[in-house]
Amino acid sequence: MKHKTMFVALFALSLFLLPGMIRVQTVFASYILGINDLKNDGGWTFQNFNMDDNTTTGLNYTGDSFQEMESLTYGGGNTYYGIESFNSGSGSTLYTFNWDGDTVTGTASENTFDASNIDAATFVDGLLYAFDNSTDMLTTIDLNGEKVGETKVTGFDSKKKFEGLAYGSDGLLYGSLTKGGNSWLYSMDITNPNIVANEIGKIQLGKKSFGQVEALTFLDDVLYGVGGKGWKNNPLIKIDTGNGSVFGDPVNWGSGDIEGIAAGGSAAVPEPATILLLGFGLLGFAGSRVKKFMGKLRREVH
Repeated sequence: MKHKTMFVALFALSLFLLPGMIRVQTVFASYILGINDLKNDGGWTFQNFNMDDNTTTGLNYTGDSFQEMESLTYGGGNTYYGIESFNSGSGSTLYTFNWDGDTVTGTASENTFDASNIDAATFVDGLLYAFDNSTDMLTTIDLNGEKVGETKVTGFDSKKKFEGLAYGSDGLLYGSLTKGGNSWLYSMDITNPNIVANEIGKIQLGKKSFGQVEALTFLDDVLYGVGGKGWKNNPLIKIDTGNGSVFGDPVNWGSGDIEGIAAGGSAAVPEPATILLLGFGLLGFAGSRVKKFMGKLRREVH
């Protein structure tokens, strides 16, 4: 009776743990969403870069079409923003992008605001800050796609071009400025009514420049950028906000021309739960007890 009671108890415990055995634990992998101009190889394409295994995956796109999208920023949840802008004075349009699984859906704002040559934008407290390279204005846009403010930025060589913007947890706006085949990191205090771009340093690894760094984003308080001319396969780099230097090992994003990147937290990835192993262990233990019990029972019968 003692062995039978133990068997029943172990079997009941195993059945209790069975749901846990087939359940999966939700873990999270970090991704960076990018907009890539593949030109003749497919045009403008959204891609996600998996930070855990350094792989790039192409995404499907549906919704309103666009011709030029050189900025991308994360707005919370599954939402991202970009600005269609041209070098001419034809105005700019805010796009809202929703990333769900392997598909990005874009919706163009009904409004067009007066700005051009925007290559960089970032989301800050419900507003977008974008740099108008034709006027050296830091432009503020609401989520309806309307311009609600602009400030002249000083302190930098106007021959340099703002290509990337990212807002840091320190309250500063960081920008990558390019000229020729080089890029420099700048910072700006957007709470100051007179915004001055302060040069931090050249974006380079040792003495080698990373070309035109056309996109910036923060992930876990680390500033990431994508290198351009002079480097193959668009290296994804980590940039020191203290001096502009590149640290760590660059990893290849892939071919094309990365115009915007945005880190948006994490995506769920299924993995076996710890309880799965525990459940199998208990089932195995219960099985061994059953085998032993049945063997003893047969001996007693004979």
